[in-house]
Amino acid sequence: MVALNKHKPAKDLRAPISTNGTLNDYIVVIDAGSRGSRAYIYGWPSYQYIKDNHLGMNKRMDYEDKQQEDTPIEQTEQEFSDEDSKSETGLTASSDSGSDSNSDANSDSDSDSDSDSDSESKEPTDQHGDNPPVLQRRLPTIVTKSKWNKKIKPGIATYAESPEKVSEHIDKLLTRISEVIPKSEHFRTPIFLHATAGMRLVETEKREEILQYACAHVQKSGFFIPDCQSHFNVIDGDVEGLYAWLSTNYLMGSFNNPELHDHGKGHSSYGVLDMGGASTQIAFEPNSTESSLHKDQLFSVNLATTGSQKTDLNYTVSSTSFLGYGMFEAHEKYLENLDADTDACFPNGYHSKSHNVSGSGNYTECYNQVSQLVDCEGEGCLLTNSSLPAIDFDVNKFVGVSGYWDAISNILQIKKSKDLMSYGNAYSYETFAAETLKICNMPWKELDKLNNKDKNRVYDLKDDELAELCFKSTYLLNILHRGLGLPEVDSSLVESNFTHLQVAEKINGLEFSWTLGRALLYASSESIDTSDVKVGYNNPSGQFVNGGEVDGFTRPKYQMNNSFSKPGSKGNYLASMLMFMTIGLLILFFFLGRQRRRKLVDRLKERINQFRYKKLPNLNEGDSFELFDLEDGQDDTAGPEEFIIDSDDEDLRIT
Repeated sequence: MVALNKHKPAKDLRAPISTNGTLNDYIVVIDAGSRGSRAYIYGWPSYQYIKDNHLGMNKRMDYEDKQQEDTPIEQTEQEFSDEDSKSETGLTASSDSGSDSNSDANSDSDSDSDSDSDSESKEPTDQHGDNPPVLQRRLPTIVTKSKWNKKIKPGIATYAESPEKVSEHIDKLLTRISEVIPKSEHFRTPIFLHATAGMRLVETEKREEILQYACAHVQKSGFFIPDCQSHFNVIDGDVEGLYAWLSTNYLMGSFNNPELHDHGKGHSSYGVLDMGGASTQIAFEPNSTESSLHKDQLFSVNLATTGSQKTDLNYTVSSTSFLGYGMFEAHEKYLENLDADTDACFPNGYHSKSHNVSGSGNYTECYNQVSQLVDCEGEGCLLTNSSLPAIDFDVNKFVGVSGYWDAISNILQIKKSKDLMSYGNAYSYETFAAETLKICNMPWKELDKLNNKDKNRVYDLKDDELAELCFKSTYLLNILHRGLGLPEVDSSLVESNFTHLQVAEKINGLEFSWTLGRALLYASSESIDTSDVKVGYNNPSGQFVNGGEVDGFTRPKYQMNNSFSKPGSKGNYLASMLMFMTIGLLILFFFLGRQRRRKLVDRLKERINQFRYKKLPNLNEGDSFELFDLEDGQDDTAGPEEFIIDSDDEDLRIT
């Protein structure tokens, strides 16, 4: 077994075994990227436990996360904090708030009543009995916390020449995982490691060796890894984009409440634009016409609401990854294709030592040169990719994350703005293009002054990041408007406040990660009320990928402690017993009568005094005492040598 958890975990790390008397299930998803790995931990109420104990679904793990480092995670049977946690750098689904009088003002839209449920039925309550309440038809409420993740460097691809050393890398993640997941739940908590762009570049044999070492090492830790091939693997960029689409729409609340996200033509989901260092992904649900034309290039996603006997949420999703279109790779390719030793995208007066290029700072030239990266021909190019369905901007809304958020938020200084929080960080072409023009034409000395460390600073970037701001912004203008065809209109002027694009670091208070989409598939697969239907997705080639465990494996069933009837009841039981005993003693005390009560009180006082005062020695009848006069010159303020009060330190000293 792997030695883990050598020190006692902090109180604000440990996840609760149960919430409101309902057992919690957990999952760990590791995003093994090119520059590092990050473990994410997610939890939700166990549907198996709810079903076995005839409980309702109103007692849910609270979805909100304040995302503050000093927010404690209660290691008790209490709900997670339900305080609203909207972030200045995040999105809130404005259509969700205030639109349902029965919804919780401090909760995600997942907590609103489902449109398919009986309008006259009340919220089900936890109860035991032969007639269990009707469960609300919605996806499981998934929870995470800001401290429930751990990021380490470098990426696991760096262990290609020494794959056995990946164990040390994994141990750093396992330490945090074991601190968060209760020890009693390790044996039934699955861990998934999905590697992305960095590992795709490693030779197949070395890549498999790294994954085998990593999986074998985690299996020794006691966590649930029944099948290495499905738990530890490299995922394609299209699958990564699909997970990002699932994550975005779950956070926005469009799965559970499509009527609150009506974009027209029966369309209620959001597309996602995700950009990393090596590639960029676009995932969205095409309109019905495009879905029919491109049905062989789409993912078919099947989700199930809690307690359903069928996959009642079904979507056709286009997810495409463009390798080489990530911000870092695109910039490197751009610099390699320069014919001169000057670059119009670098500020005038700036010299890049790493590329030995000086800047000339000209927006028009920069835009024309960058557009050549997008106006390419052949497979993998944005403009000539026939497998990408046309985007219907009459109904398709997009959320830009990762690289899109970084570039747009930096140039528009969204992180410092509070005005956009109420409406989401809406992208405006006119504003973004104007700021890009200004930055690209600004000399380095003037631009650098805005980055000085004083109270009037505008930017908070490293010199190389500041110098690359013009290229990044110009590149995004080309990707969005030349590559994807986003209309060059000011979104704020569109009727009905229809925004084609919003950018965010957080959505409804939670930091975005595609790993949530993977967790959603697993949670949904465990919440269906039949084994005949599978939650998961069919990829464009027609292969079905199970959202939970592969056939033949299931999460181990929970184990009950004999000392209490259900998770969460032990603390309540002890408190109830203590209260009952206290009341019983008080009743008995008053029934004793006045005389007996007085004797009892006197005896208690006598017992207490024995501890408060030192017992004096017994005196016999033959003992005698002598009084004597002080001799001349003797200090009458001092007693005999045997009993002295030291006035310096005021301590009583008996010698």
